Amino acid sequence: AETSVPVSMLSGFLGAGKTTLLRHMLQQSDLKIGCIVNDVASVNIDAKLIRTTGRDQDAGRQNAGSNSNSHKSTADLTDTIELANGCACCSIADELFDSFESLLKVARKRGIKYDRIVLENSGVAEPQNIRDQFSEARALGHPLVEKVHLDTMVTVVDSASFMQDYSSKAPVAARPELGDGGGMRPVVDLLVEQVECADFIVLNKVDMLEGKVVEGLEAIVSSLNPLARVFTCEHGKVDMDELLGPDVHGLVSNLNTEAHHKGAVVAARAAGGEGEGVEEGAGEEHACGGTGCDHGDHGDHGDHGDHGDHGHAHGGSCDHTA
Repeated sequence: AETSVPVSMLSGFLGAGKTTLLRHMLQQSDLKIGCIVNDVASVNIDAKLIRTTGRDQDAGRQNAGSNSNSHKSTADLTDTIELANGCACCSIADELFDSFESLLKVARKRGIKYDRIVLENSGVAEPQNIRDQFSEARALGHPLVEKVHLDTMVTVVDSASFMQDYSSKAPVAARPELGDGGGMRPVVDLLVEQVECADFIVLNKVDMLEGKVVEGLEAIVSSLNPLARVFTCEHGKVDMDELLGPDVHGLVSNLNTEAHHKGAVVAARAAGGEGEGVEEGAGEEHACGGTGCDHGDHGDHGDHGDHGDHGHAHGGSCDHTA
């Protein structure tokens, strides 16, 4: 039987550094990585930064160019496609999974198998919703779950603006710089969900903050999500073995909301110390969209319907022919 391909999901506001981290993944990892992105144009613009001829990705690419001192063209992004409906969290499962099927079809045509697929969400995507789509697909026996599975959830945080966003009372719709089509959900509410629904939290741009501020930020995100591993970095440069290694697997990505809530509370209690009360409270209040959440409109994604007006460049499969 064909081995299921693990999926790593990238979440975070626009400008946090998701695409920068994705570029770093593709440059530094020896894995064959397929990509599904919200806006492939943003990846195309920086195609020269993503794949260089110094890396022999597979035999099928030898015709793309043989000059080891030059960069590869956009033809090297044939394993990158755009989300069929622009935004994963407001796609029905079949639409989201169509994107995975399209990518797997590309791999089959090229005679390769991906070691991992990276799904880069839009800035305002709700990771819990996407995790639920995978869970529901498993429960319903969707054929794609035999081919791919959600393995890790990674949230990239703009460390320099975290406290401003964390204390914001504004709706996401009033902050278009965070991503298109956010609706009336509070900025802090979506930020908290993105932090809580993660196996790994990448605190990016820490070079813009003083050391003590970074330590405080680490404490906050750890209290919100005691189940996640927290990385601090500049320009999305994280050790890829720690993030994509063969023995790296997520916990939060495979939990339902109730189990996630219970796990977070247990982890918070196990952490002990003075922070225990804060951590447990954070887990109980937010619980990644649990029905008991009283943080604004977080509980039922009441404004999720507004996502229909995203204005994304919905493009299906992308033509990267040279």
